[in-house]
Amino acid sequence: MIKKALCTILAALAFCTSLAQATDYRVDFVVSDFVIDSAESAPPFSSASGSFVFSTDSLFSEWTALKDFQMTLGDQHYSIADVGFESYGVWTLIGGLETGFNGVGSETNDFVMELWASWLGPRPTITYTTAAQPGFWISTSYSRTLTELPAAVPEPETYALLIAGLGLVGMAARRRRA
Repeated sequence: MIKKALCTILAALAFCTSLAQATDYRVDFVVSDFVIDSAESAPPFSSASGSFVFSTDSLFSEWTALKDFQMTLGDQHYSIADVGFESYGVWTLIGGLETGFNGVGSETNDFVMELWASWLGPRPTITYTTAAQPGFWISTSYSRTLTELPAAVPEPETYALLIAGLGLVGMAARRRRA
């Protein structure tokens, strides 16, 4: 009886520890050399820089969350509150919410960033437009650093629940034995 209870506890612990958790990654980037995509004049900004943090089960799978975003494009600054994202497996869009992140509205301070394979594959691009100067500009050069963030440490409440659960299983096993 004790062996059966012990095997049940060990199996439950093995199952709980084997659950896949998404990994967080941080990308620091500089995107530059913007060219005319559909505009009549030179781009007003030459570069954009920033960082974002995303979660995914693997680098080549769909993102589960965009946890942080910071970008400066000329005199415009964007934070996580200003953007949305959509993930399609190896292709992800991050964009300003002013006109919807699937497209950039003309004559707005808006952008859309297209990322392939979590920035490990083909060249990512940023297309942007400004309210002051009509047109669209697209990036042709980038540099980035990808960093895997350390796994989160469980909260004390998680350990308390685990200990309470083990106690309940122990009490149930003891009751059956008696």
